[in-house]
Amino acid sequence: MACGVAVARCLISIVNYMILECNLKKIIVIGLSSLVFLISICSCIPLYNRPEPFSQKLYGERKDQYGNLVSYIEQRETKNNIFWLMSTEGPGWHPWITISYYLVTLGKGSHKLSHIKGFMRENVFLTNFLPVQDTELWLAFEILDVKRDEVEIRIILFDENKVMDKQKIPYCIRFNIQDFYEVRGYGIKLSYDNKQIEFQTTIGIVKYIVENDRLMKKNNS
Repeated sequence: MACGVAVARCLISIVNYMILECNLKKIIVIGLSSLVFLISICSCIPLYNRPEPFSQKLYGERKDQYGNLVSYIEQRETKNNIFWLMSTEGPGWHPWITISYYLVTLGKGSHKLSHIKGFMRENVFLTNFLPVQDTELWLAFEILDVKRDEVEIRIILFDENKVMDKQKIPYCIRFNIQDFYEVRGYGIKLSYDNKQIEFQTTIGIVKYIVENDRLMKKNNS
Protein backbone atom coordinates (compact mmCIF):
# COMPACT_ATOMS: atom_id res chain seq x y z
CA MET A 1 0.00 0.00 0.00
CA ALA A 2 2.74 2.33 1.05
CA CYS A 3 4.64 1.39 -2.09
CA GLY A 4 1.66 2.27 -4.28
CA VAL A 5 1.25 5.64 -2.58
CA ALA A 6 4.95 6.37 -3.13
CA VAL A 7 4.67 5.50 -6.82
CA ALA A 8 1.58 7.70 -7.21
CA ARG A 9 3.33 10.61 -5.55
CA CYS A 10 6.32 10.09 -7.82
CA LEU A 11 4.11 10.10 -10.91
CA ILE A 12 2.34 13.28 -9.72
CA SER A 13 5.71 14.95 -9.16
CA ILE A 14 6.85 13.97 -12.66
CA VAL A 15 3.63 15.32 -14.21
CA ASN A 16 3.89 18.59 -12.26
CA TYR A 17 7.51 18.94 -13.32
CA MET A 18 6.60 18.38 -16.98
CA ILE A 19 3.80 20.97 -16.73
CA LEU A 20 6.17 23.43 -15.08
CA GLU A 21 8.82 22.82 -17.72
CA CYS A 22 6.24 23.27 -20.45
CA ASN A 23 5.07 26.59 -18.97
CA LEU A 24 8.63 27.78 -18.64
CA LYS A 25 9.23 26.99 -22.29
CA LYS A 26 6.07 28.83 -23.23
CA ILE A 27 7.15 31.82 -21.15
CA ILE A 28 10.59 31.79 -22.78
CA VAL A 29 9.08 31.54 -26.29
CA ILE A 30 6.58 34.32 -25.60
CA GLY A 31 9.28 36.48 -24.04
CA LEU A 32 11.63 36.05 -27.00
CA SER A 33 8.81 36.69 -29.49
CA SER A 34 7.85 39.86 -27.63
CA LEU A 35 11.47 41.02 -27.64
CA VAL A 36 11.75 40.48 -31.40
CA PHE A 37 8.45 42.32 -31.91
CA LEU A 38 9.58 45.29 -29.81
CA ILE A 39 12.90 45.50 -31.68
CA SER A 40 11.03 45.45 -35.00
CA ILE A 41 8.69 48.22 -33.85
CA CYS A 42 11.54 50.33 -32.48
CA SER A 43 13.41 50.00 -35.77
CA CYS A 44 10.48 51.71 -37.52
CA ILE A 45 10.04 54.52 -35.00
CA PRO A 46 12.42 57.50 -34.91
CA LEU A 47 14.04 57.79 -31.54
CA TYR A 48 14.74 61.51 -31.76
CA ASN A 49 13.71 64.39 -33.96
CA ARG A 50 15.78 67.57 -34.20
CA PRO A 51 14.25 69.93 -36.81
CA GLU A 52 16.23 72.83 -38.24
CA PRO A 53 15.66 75.35 -41.07
CA PHE A 54 17.02 74.11 -44.38
CA SER A 55 16.10 76.62 -47.09
CA GLN A 56 13.67 79.44 -47.96
CA LYS A 57 12.27 80.50 -51.32
CA LEU A 58 10.05 83.41 -52.34
CA TYR A 59 6.76 82.24 -53.89
CA GLY A 60 4.79 85.44 -54.30
CA GLU A 61 4.48 89.03 -53.12
CA ARG A 62 1.79 91.66 -52.71
CA LYS A 63 2.45 95.36 -53.23
CA ASP A 64 0.35 98.46 -52.66
CA GLN A 65 -0.63 101.01 -55.30
CA TYR A 66 2.71 102.77 -54.83
CA GLY A 67 4.76 99.65 -55.43
CA ASN A 68 5.67 99.12 -51.79
CA LEU A 69 5.90 95.57 -50.54
CA VAL A 70 3.01 94.70 -48.20
CA SER A 71 3.28 90.94 -47.78
CA TYR A 72 4.83 87.90 -49.39
CA ILE A 73 4.62 84.11 -49.36
CA GLU A 74 7.68 81.97 -48.91
CA GLN A 75 8.32 78.27 -49.02
CA ARG A 76 10.29 76.96 -46.06
CA GLU A 77 12.04 73.64 -46.09
CA THR A 78 12.78 72.04 -42.74
CA LYS A 79 15.31 69.29 -42.26
CA ASN A 80 14.24 66.88 -39.55
CA ASN A 81 17.28 64.96 -38.32
CA ILE A 82 15.85 61.63 -37.23
CA PHE A 83 17.77 58.81 -35.61
CA TRP A 84 16.66 55.42 -36.90
CA LEU A 85 17.74 52.35 -35.00
CA MET A 86 17.44 50.22 -38.11
CA SER A 87 17.16 51.30 -41.74
CA THR A 88 18.39 50.28 -45.18
CA GLU A 89 21.35 52.61 -44.64
CA GLY A 90 22.05 51.30 -41.16
CA PRO A 91 21.49 52.95 -37.77
CA GLY A 92 22.21 56.64 -37.44
CA TRP A 93 20.96 60.14 -38.27
CA HIS A 94 18.94 60.47 -41.46
CA PRO A 95 17.53 63.76 -42.88
CA TRP A 96 13.80 64.06 -43.56
CA ILE A 97 12.84 67.19 -45.53
CA THR A 98 9.36 68.70 -45.14
CA ILE A 99 7.87 71.73 -46.92
CA SER A 100 5.57 74.43 -45.52
CA TYR A 101 4.29 77.78 -46.80
CA TYR A 102 4.12 81.01 -44.80
CA LEU A 103 2.45 84.35 -45.40
CA VAL A 104 4.70 87.12 -44.13
CA THR A 105 3.00 90.49 -43.58
CA LEU A 106 5.30 93.43 -42.94
CA GLY A 107 4.83 94.73 -39.43
CA LYS A 108 2.77 91.70 -38.36
CA GLY A 109 5.07 88.73 -38.73
CA SER A 110 4.54 85.36 -40.42
CA HIS A 111 1.56 83.03 -40.49
CA LYS A 112 1.74 79.36 -41.54
CA LEU A 113 -0.59 78.48 -44.38
CA SER A 114 -1.59 75.05 -43.09
CA HIS A 115 -4.25 74.73 -45.80
CA ILE A 116 -1.62 74.94 -48.54
CA LYS A 117 0.04 71.57 -48.31
CA GLY A 118 3.64 70.94 -49.17
CA PHE A 119 5.27 67.57 -49.54
CA MET A 120 8.57 66.00 -48.65
CA ARG A 121 11.20 67.25 -51.07
CA GLU A 122 8.63 67.47 -53.84
CA ASN A 123 7.67 70.76 -55.42
CA VAL A 124 4.03 70.54 -56.52
CA PHE A 125 3.31 74.26 -57.06
CA LEU A 126 4.34 76.66 -59.77
CA THR A 127 6.57 79.28 -58.16
CA ASN A 128 4.15 82.11 -58.80
CA PHE A 129 1.63 82.60 -55.98
CA LEU A 130 -0.28 85.62 -57.25
CA PRO A 131 -2.16 88.23 -55.19
CA VAL A 132 -5.65 89.15 -56.35
CA GLN A 133 -5.77 92.94 -56.44
CA ASP A 134 -8.02 94.81 -53.98
CA THR A 135 -8.58 91.63 -51.95
CA GLU A 136 -6.74 89.49 -49.41
CA LEU A 137 -6.89 86.54 -51.79
CA TRP A 138 -4.09 84.65 -53.52
CA LEU A 139 -3.91 82.31 -56.49
CA ALA A 140 -1.78 79.16 -56.48
CA PHE A 141 -1.19 76.76 -59.37
CA GLU A 142 -0.72 73.13 -58.41
CA ILE A 143 0.77 70.59 -60.80
CA LEU A 144 -1.24 67.37 -60.87
CA ASP A 145 -0.82 64.99 -63.81
CA VAL A 146 2.24 65.56 -66.01
CA LYS A 147 2.63 64.21 -69.53
CA ARG A 148 5.10 64.98 -72.27
CA ASP A 149 3.37 67.97 -73.85
CA GLU A 150 0.51 68.65 -71.45
CA VAL A 151 -0.26 68.81 -67.76
CA GLU A 152 -3.28 69.01 -65.48
CA ILE A 153 -3.23 72.10 -63.26
CA ARG A 154 -5.40 72.94 -60.28
CA ILE A 155 -6.07 76.61 -59.51
CA ILE A 156 -6.41 77.29 -55.80
CA LEU A 157 -7.98 80.49 -54.51
CA PHE A 158 -7.12 81.10 -50.87
CA ASP A 159 -6.55 83.64 -48.13
CA GLU A 160 -4.41 83.36 -45.01
CA ASN A 161 -6.93 81.12 -43.23
CA LYS A 162 -8.57 78.80 -45.73
CA VAL A 163 -9.03 77.66 -49.32
CA MET A 164 -11.92 79.57 -50.86
CA ASP A 165 -12.21 77.59 -54.10
CA LYS A 166 -10.27 75.30 -56.44
CA GLN A 167 -10.73 74.09 -60.00
CA LYS A 168 -8.94 71.53 -62.20
CA ILE A 169 -7.89 72.40 -65.74
CA PRO A 170 -6.77 69.35 -67.74
CA TYR A 171 -4.81 69.27 -71.00
CA CYS A 172 -2.82 72.45 -70.34
CA ILE A 173 -0.15 72.87 -73.00
CA ARG A 174 3.50 72.87 -71.96
CA PHE A 175 5.18 75.52 -74.07
CA ASN A 176 8.60 75.55 -72.43
CA ILE A 177 9.84 72.43 -70.69
CA GLN A 178 12.73 74.34 -69.13
CA ASP A 179 10.26 76.57 -67.24
CA PHE A 180 8.57 73.58 -65.61
CA TYR A 181 7.82 75.44 -62.37
CA GLU A 182 6.98 78.79 -63.94
CA VAL A 183 3.59 80.14 -65.02
CA ARG A 184 5.12 81.25 -68.33
CA GLY A 185 6.03 77.64 -69.12
CA TYR A 186 2.34 76.87 -69.67
CA GLY A 187 1.18 79.95 -71.50
CA ILE A 188 -1.08 81.01 -68.63
CA LYS A 189 -2.37 84.55 -69.21
CA LEU A 190 -3.59 86.79 -66.41
CA SER A 191 -5.20 90.21 -66.27
CA TYR A 192 -3.31 93.07 -64.59
CA ASP A 193 -5.25 92.51 -61.35
CA ASN A 194 -5.02 88.68 -61.50
CA LYS A 195 -8.80 88.40 -61.49
CA GLN A 196 -8.96 86.77 -64.93
CA ILE A 197 -7.00 83.64 -65.77
CA GLU A 198 -6.71 82.10 -69.21
CA PHE A 199 -5.34 78.62 -69.93
CA GLN A 200 -4.37 77.32 -73.34
CA THR A 201 -5.28 73.64 -73.58
CA THR A 202 -5.32 71.01 -76.31
CA ILE A 203 -9.12 71.31 -76.46
CA GLY A 204 -9.22 75.11 -76.57
CA ILE A 205 -8.91 78.16 -74.33
CA VAL A 206 -10.30 77.88 -70.79
CA LYS A 207 -11.01 81.06 -68.81
CA TYR A 208 -11.80 81.69 -65.16
CA ILE A 209 -12.56 84.89 -63.27
CA VAL A 210 -12.36 85.60 -59.55
CA GLU A 211 -15.78 86.76 -58.42
CA ASN A 212 -17.34 86.80 -54.94
CA ASP A 213 -14.39 84.83 -53.51
CA ARG A 214 -14.95 82.07 -56.07
CA LEU A 215 -13.43 80.85 -59.33
CA MET A 216 -16.12 81.21 -61.99
CA LYS A 217 -15.70 79.63 -65.41
CA LYS A 218 -16.16 82.12 -68.20
CA ASN A 219 -17.61 81.22 -71.58
CA ASN A 220 -15.42 82.05 -74.54
CA SER A 221 -16.85 84.84 -76.62
